[in-house]
Amino acid sequence: MVGGIVWLGEISTMMEVWIIIVGNQGLNSQLKADENHPMLLYYTDIDGNGSIDPIITYFNGTENALLPFRDDLLNLVPVLKKKFNDYPSYAKATIKEIIDSTRLSSTPKSKITTSNKLTSKSLRHSSLE
Repeated sequence: MVGGIVWLGEISTMMEVWIIIVGNQGLNSQLKADENHPMLLYYTDIDGNGSIDPIITYFNGTENALLPFRDDLLNLVPVLKKKFNDYPSYAKATIKEIIDSTRLSSTPKSKITTSNKLTSKSLRHSSLE
């Protein structure tokens, strides 16, 4: 199972084994990220309603572009409907047009997380009693 715990069961009565697959994007995706062109997760309250609104951006060859589809973002943050009332206006939008930099710096719990590797990893644990 990707993105969860794979239970392998008991190997013997004295050993328990489990594997956790961490991340599920992988390298065979249209999305790419590296040290110079990371994906960014903006984690802040965009509209001031007390709810965190996460937005991911990715490098599209020239700049960081918004990952969420317009309809998905507008369902998350309805106040943006006035600003992006059609698809062409949203297609040209940057993260700076979505998130006010003062809100990002002044909202508690706001942060930007960087991801420069999209590989999946697995963690294996075995314990002996």
